[in-house]
Amino acid sequence: MKLFKLTLWTIASLTGVSLFVGGVGGALLLRHVERTYVEMQAYANAQGARRVSRLLEQQLAAGATPKELEHRLQTSLTHSPYDETGFLCLLDAKGTVLCHPDAKSVGMNMSHAPFYRLDNTRTSPVGEWFGKKKGGSGLLLDQDYGGKTQIVHSEPVRGTDWSVSVHSNAALVEERVNRLRRAIQRTAIPILIGFIAFGTLAARFVGRSYEHQIEAANMDLERRVSERTEELREAMARYRNLFESAPSAIFLRQQGGKLIDVNTKAEELTGFSRETLLTLSFDDLCEKVGDLPSSPMTVNSTVNGRHAWAGALTTNAASRHDVHVREVHVYESEIQEAQGDFCLEIVQDVTDQKLLEAELNQSRKMEAIGQLAGGVAHDFNNVLTAIMGFSKLTRSAYPEDETIQRNLLEVINAGERAGNLTRQLLAFSRKQILQPKIVSFNDILSNLEKMLSRVIGEQVEIEAHYEPDLWPVRVDPGQIEQVVLNLAVNARDAMPEGGTLRIATSNFRQCDTNEGLASTSHCEDRVLLTVSDTGTGIPNEIRDRIFEPFFTTKETGKGTGLGLATVHGIVKQHGGDIEVDSAPGRGTTFRITFPTTEGAEDVSLDVQAKPLPRGSETILLVEDEPGVRQLGETILKDLGYKVLTAENARAALQVLASFDGAVAMMLTDVVMSGMSVKELVQRLGETHPKLKVAYMTGYTDDTIVDKGVLQEGVTLIHKPFSASTLAETVREVLDRGVHANGLH
Repeated sequence: MKLFKLTLWTIASLTGVSLFVGGVGGALLLRHVERTYVEMQAYANAQGARRVSRLLEQQLAAGATPKELEHRLQTSLTHSPYDETGFLCLLDAKGTVLCHPDAKSVGMNMSHAPFYRLDNTRTSPVGEWFGKKKGGSGLLLDQDYGGKTQIVHSEPVRGTDWSVSVHSNAALVEERVNRLRRAIQRTAIPILIGFIAFGTLAARFVGRSYEHQIEAANMDLERRVSERTEELREAMARYRNLFESAPSAIFLRQQGGKLIDVNTKAEELTGFSRETLLTLSFDDLCEKVGDLPSSPMTVNSTVNGRHAWAGALTTNAASRHDVHVREVHVYESEIQEAQGDFCLEIVQDVTDQKLLEAELNQSRKMEAIGQLAGGVAHDFNNVLTAIMGFSKLTRSAYPEDETIQRNLLEVINAGERAGNLTRQLLAFSRKQILQPKIVSFNDILSNLEKMLSRVIGEQVEIEAHYEPDLWPVRVDPGQIEQVVLNLAVNARDAMPEGGTLRIATSNFRQCDTNEGLASTSHCEDRVLLTVSDTGTGIPNEIRDRIFEPFFTTKETGKGTGLGLATVHGIVKQHGGDIEVDSAPGRGTTFRITFPTTEGAEDVSLDVQAKPLPRGSETILLVEDEPGVRQLGETILKDLGYKVLTAENARAALQVLASFDGAVAMMLTDVVMSGMSVKELVQRLGETHPKLKVAYMTGYTDDTIVDKGVLQEGVTLIHKPFSASTLAETVREVLDRGVHANGLH
């Protein structure tokens, strides 16, 4: 009995020991399997964390800013799968989440979460671990995710206070271990004893199985991280390429105005380097001056939540030598990110466009006024021709009557002043008939000096500086004299207490450089005429208006406002340019340039007085204005000529067809109703080839004048004309003029 009991006790003891050993062995096996899986998972996490950490370090070394990297990483993580298997995030030294696949988790703090390192038995807050900027693996009890334990590996990013943290759910390890534990519990004691006997082998087998699974999971995680990293690199490259190649200046700023990125166009526009711009605020560079008016672009911007406004952009004066403050249009868009709100400013420089628009508007205004002035002057000249002509004829008819002589002289003087006014209108409108000659400005100015002294008075001293070997120009001497006289009178009025009028000539080479794919430069020889005074100067607010017709700052009755307008018109009609430099208190300087020409200068500019020539030939007078037609007929008959008259071109053809005698010359107005003068001359060239032709007009026309310059060999009489002018012109045409067929 004792032996049986002993045997049973021994068997029970052995069974108990076996069960105890089996239980302890099973528990140790489960713990070994669990730790092995944790270490494998931690190793996989470490590989992924190191890969991303090295990539961030490379981007920082390439010049990317921390803010820019946070934005790119968050964008990539937002489009990454986020499930229970694991995720990647970015934390700073305080344990604050900077980037996370779940945007709601950005900004959360994990510094107080308990952390158990795999290589240390001590539990410490995660903030202490991150603060030391050391990498490692461990178990994290994340209270913010329902108290779940996570397998974590953190890798520091050198040069920053960041750590890349890769997390895996530890519950998956526990689930596998629990399944194994339940299987052991369901196994019978013999199986348990057998399991204990082969525990080591089973442990190794299970370990290898889990090792293969961990290795497969690790490879999959590495593949996914590598794919996301490559996508992130390509996205960053595309973004930078689009950003830098944009045709407009782009500024990326924080809500407070601090600039965090700019493109190449922004550097070119401001004249500042990128490094300097990133130290500035956008508000320091650009000041808003108003909202842009409604347009398709601005309406579209408003609909899409953007804002468009006009601003004044201050540039680097040391780098830009044109306009220091540029007019710009700013198109502003707000960008909301998990890291914060940003503003994208697209800036377009419209300074040059505004200047061109202002010049175009001024040109159109001057052209419209010029057309009106030219038309009025033409009609006015017809009236003046009759008034002055008949006044002179009446004075000649009553030489003994002093009252008639005195009254008609006043009429003639008034007519001459009116004629001068119309000539100024024609000069301003660039419709004055030019009779150019190849001359030297020095000769014109030398002949004009005595007249200038009488015009400006003794209080103003004239200083003349003429370049000896001045290049010749092709100009109308009378018109150039008018330019200098008008400028001299203005200078005199600007120096009521006296001063100095300086007139200078010089040779000048003007070069225009065009920047493009190939830089080219075009140079032109020009003659520079400079007229300056020491007067009061021109205020800045009216400088842009001085060439407008009828604009004057003089008292009523002391100026017509046509002086500088006439100067501008004459200069432009000669193909020249005029610039003014003036400021209150330092006088005014006009610089006028004219193109040079080749050829010998005309012998003399002086017009010699000649006796009034007469004749007996027959002349056809064609004029649609009755007063002018009657005046011309009277003057020509008094000079001995036979005169036929016609009111238009068709009437002239009829008069010639019905006249049996020989007609030596036709004097015709340029512009008449009905048949054009050009057609009339062409038809007479066929039927009366020896008929000589002269023209008279109050303004120019394309049939006679090409771009305002008298064609070679054509004779034209300006209205209003005097009896002597008509007599001399008619005699000259009859002796050496051009026939209707174009031959001399």
